[in-house]
Amino acid sequence: MKKLCIFTSVITTVLFSINTAHAFVSFNVTAEDINASTTEYNYEIKTSCFGFCSDTIGGIPIPDSNKTNNFYVPYFPDAGITNISSPNGWSFSIENNNDLFNLGNNAGVLHWSTSPGNELPLDTSLSGFSYSSSIINSVKAPFKIEYSLGGFRIGDPPIPASPLAIAAGLPAITTVPLPASLWLMAVALMSLFRIKKSNYQTGK
Repeated sequence: MKKLCIFTSVITTVLFSINTAHAFVSFNVTAEDINASTTEYNYEIKTSCFGFCSDTIGGIPIPDSNKTNNFYVPYFPDAGITNISSPNGWSFSIENNNDLFNLGNNAGVLHWSTSPGNELPLDTSLSGFSYSSSIINSVKAPFKIEYSLGGFRIGDPPIPASPLAIAAGLPAITTVPLPASLWLMAVALMSLFRIKKSNYQTGK
């Protein structure tokens, strides 16, 4: 049974920078086969900070324009999508005529949005963006996170590998990616092994 657990380790964007604090957005995504004919997709948005991060930094208020209020992924009408869910305080719409990512092939977007007061604050996470699909396989797709100051389209969360999505040139997901934390741990262990081997060979 397929289960993709993907952490988008690429830093998607710097939201703001005040003194030594920097805010970034990342993703945790799962795409899991729940039976022989249905895959369930769950997206979690995470806003993380390097340095201290809260509603104020050094006494300077963080503007509401730096809080997440819209999330978009490509939508294809042949993806067999059902059971779309939204986090508390959010809602979704299918925009068939909004080819936001210029994919052609009848592409639209699945758009989650929220009203003032329910935005995702900084240094927090929010899950519950989910849906089911009758397409078992997945492809990598662009996404857009939006704030009052603008949006970003970097990353490759999975969406259903429908015929139209494949025709749009979206690459198939053929392996289960390592979570970023495990990958970094593996790199660190390999580096440590090389250092120890080098020290042994030089008699240190």
